[in-house]
Amino acid sequence: MIDDLPTALIAKLERFTGEGVGAMRATVYDVLQDLGLDVAGLVAAERSVIHEDAKATAAQREAQRRLLEERVASGRLTASQARKAQAQIAHLDVAEKAARREASRILNRATVAPSRQLVPSAPTPERVRRWGEDVVRVDRDKDGAPLSGPRFELRWAIDRMSVSLSAEEYTAATRLRETYARRLATPKTVDLNGSGGGSPGSRLPVSEAQIAAGREWNAIWHRMPPAIRLIVLNFVCEEAPKGHDAPMTAVEFGRLYGGLRDVEGARGVTRGSVKTACAVIAGLFHDYDAWRSEQARAQRRQIKGA
Repeated sequence: MIDDLPTALIAKLERFTGEGVGAMRATVYDVLQDLGLDVAGLVAAERSVIHEDAKATAAQREAQRRLLEERVASGRLTASQARKAQAQIAHLDVAEKAARREASRILNRATVAPSRQLVPSAPTPERVRRWGEDVVRVDRDKDGAPLSGPRFELRWAIDRMSVSLSAEEYTAATRLRETYARRLATPKTVDLNGSGGGSPGSRLPVSEAQIAAGREWNAIWHRMPPAIRLIVLNFVCEEAPKGHDAPMTAVEFGRLYGGLRDVEGARGVTRGSVKTACAVIAGLFHDYDAWRSEQARAQRRQIKGA
């Protein structure tokens, strides 16, 4: 199998007529998958490493930025030193945001061989009826590469409901959703046609990324008020509650817990509940990040004093 790899790759690439890195990657993945390799598992493992590297870079830039901000706030710097520090802070802020965008981009890219997902896949009317929301027609991949055919995706519940969240609340909810997905080591996707898809699942050993995600999830989950845990699991993590085959829609939740029959009234109850839950998540992440920063500073002081 492996002996055929060079010949197969060269044959494919020499006949390659597509455009862009995404199409080239899809061609290579096709060859590897046709030779019997677990492309989904290999891609998921490597992207997990890249994602964690980007997150570590962002965390390093954040720590450097906060250290400089503390020095400026102390008032002990000269005017020249303060100006230089402010310039460094601005540079680190840009670098931190770029690293976080890269981490998010890698996490959101498809886990299985891209070309296997580019076949037109319009959802059946039954699928649309079951989810109760219109699906989105996508013509480009996450990295901007054009698809060979349209792909239909069900948007995240928070996006479908158009909940009025602040940037901090939306970022915190997204972060918790990603942490939940990494902790389980399974791609958080919705297959609208019910067809099977590659997933690393239990075939891969527990990675450092999973362990780190587990720590972060536990830090937030165990400090979360029990009253909002159902909201978080159903709408942020999109996990079906006990007794349900699928996550509740905004109308179902509002009718069940708000006691309202009116559709818009039920949606309003759900939006308010989700807004409250996301605000709590944002506060928990703020406290958690502050604690981690303090632990890092304490460790640096301990190293310097050793």
